[in-house]
Amino acid sequence: GSQTCAITGCLIERTGYQGVDLKGGSHNTVSNCLIRYCGELRGHGRGVNVVSDSNILKNLEIYYIARAGVCTGRNTTVSYVKVHDCVQDSGDQGGFYLCATTGSTFNQCTSFHNYTDLSNMDRPPTAVYDDRDATDTVWSNIDAGDSQFHNFRHDPMQQGTLTFINVSWDPKCNPRSNEIAGPVNPAFDKSKMEYDRIGI
Repeated sequence: GSQTCAITGCLIERTGYQGVDLKGGSHNTVSNCLIRYCGELRGHGRGVNVVSDSNILKNLEIYYIARAGVCTGRNTTVSYVKVHDCVQDSGDQGGFYLCATTGSTFNQCTSFHNYTDLSNMDRPPTAVYDDRDATDTVWSNIDAGDSQFHNFRHDPMQQGTLTFINVSWDPKCNPRSNEIAGPVNPAFDKSKMEYDRIGI
């Protein structure tokens, strides 16, 4: 697997599958990259797919992706990442998506306008989806919404903890409810968001 690699300052597009795919290995960094138009040909690829340990994703803009914009592995640090217009050709995913992982931290990120094709018969996209067996995740300063399903959703069978610090969805809401957008967090403070530093 990849080990201590750095992918920096790249335009990644038209790959047909994942934009960046990190499997095995650890301690890789993906930063200051524009990732778009990925996943059109094989397996509904993601913008960044991480199936490894202790990686860093920062200052990325990801859009026009067939599946999730970002899918993280264990102990991944994600910061200043802008995701929009993802999950365009699949369902039951999110702009940010976690599954079977633990200990990831997200800070200063946005996820908006994730809509799938009308032919999709699966659950519609969510802005942020913390799926089954994704545990001990920290979400801080996250603005997410304007997606086809929930602003935030997680599997109620999860073990471990979820930590929310200044997030735009209501941490007390039922994430498996039938509400299309889900309630917003009245305590969300946009002044703490560093929008000008998010993305590239």
